[in-house]
Amino acid sequence: SYAVNDDLTISYAQLTSEIATKTDDEVITQISASYTMGSMSFGGYVAKQESTSGSAGSDDAAKHITMSLTF
Repeated sequence: SYAVNDDLTISYAQLTSEIATKTDDEVITQISASYTMGSMSFGGYVAKQESTSGSAGSDDAAKHITMSLTF
């Protein structure tokens, strides 16, 4: 995670999971960011999963955005 300034934070992660009974490793890659302005906060991520559960060709992707307000 890297704080660009007091309001903006970005992060990158990659996880490799080796499954003993499978020939392919499961790989998950994700980038996320969050921005805070007063009582309002925005956040989101984009993630990609390759070889889900060690099955070659079984890929997935996800995107998520949130907004929250504090009173």
